[in-house]
Amino acid sequence: MDTAQYWLIAPSSWSLLLDARQLVPAADFPPGLSNLSLTVDRIPLPLLDKQPADAFGLTIRLQKPLGAASQPFQMRSTRTLTPGYWPWLAWLAWAVASGLLVAGAAAWQRSRADARRQQEQARLAAMARLSTLGEMAAGIAHELNQPLTAILAHTGAAGRLLDDDDERPAVRHALLASSEQAKRAADIISRMRALVQPSSPARREALDPDALVASLRFLREPDLARQGIRLGWHNASPGARPLGDRVALEQILHNLVQNAADALADTDGPRHIQIEGRAEGDEYLFIVSDTGGGIAADALPRLFAPFYTTRPQGMGLGLALCDTLAGSMDGRIAARNLHPCGACFTVSLPRSGASP
Repeated sequence: MDTAQYWLIAPSSWSLLLDARQLVPAADFPPGLSNLSLTVDRIPLPLLDKQPADAFGLTIRLQKPLGAASQPFQMRSTRTLTPGYWPWLAWLAWAVASGLLVAGAAAWQRSRADARRQQEQARLAAMARLSTLGEMAAGIAHELNQPLTAILAHTGAAGRLLDDDDERPAVRHALLASSEQAKRAADIISRMRALVQPSSPARREALDPDALVASLRFLREPDLARQGIRLGWHNASPGARPLGDRVALEQILHNLVQNAADALADTDGPRHIQIEGRAEGDEYLFIVSDTGGGIAADALPRLFAPFYTTRPQGMGLGLALCDTLAGSMDGRIAARNLHPCGACFTVSLPRSGASP
């Protein structure tokens, strides 16, 4: 008998001949099927054979028993996804989209790096200008001392000799000498303008914030009181010490307090400047806040730029110098507005005893 035929006999003496090839019409097979076989009496019977067994690709197999547990018919289906079935278009679109995303992210990172590099270069240039300005001022003060002293001496001598007619040649000589010294002073100024020398690093030591602010309050409180401004101090971390240069830090705090006082000059409400010191992690923070009108939004990003000022008589060097001094102590300074009013400046310095 054909292996595709199978007799089904009932105890009531009736029988039924089944032909496996006729169980499912060929038109009813799903188009996604490639190979289908039915095991009858442990012999596989091919029902569908559309793909060779050695086709190259990803093979998917499915096996399912049909019929009763005592007499199962094992149905097996296989399909090989050859390169012709692979979603090349979707993969290509995904690859292009991924490439564009990666290229865009890389370009964005490069743009950010370039912008950050330009900002740092501008910052270094500004610091160089400030350093040069300080060196220039110190050099001018030192170098001009001698010619100016000589000019004063010569002009004083000339004034005394004018009363004596016989001393007129000496007066003429003294005036000529004064003129030469004036020319020398002008030459010194011209030379100092081109002078650029790196500044020495700031000396760092553990500082007592209470003593530091006590000295500041002793100097500033009388003048602030005459303006109706109250100056307060709160040490939130007693025992903590910042690392820095005392003179540089005093200069920063004096500048910030003066700026706060200027901001409170036109304030009708309470006039209060608060200084707070506290340790946060490996840093020590000095926070100077006021109850003034705050900082304009367009001025906030350029606040520490050299020669930028919002005051008619300002030179734009105070906050820039504070930023330079903080950087020389491995610290930084930041500004923000408070809600509902006021401004806040935070000076962050390394903390003594913190892990390096």
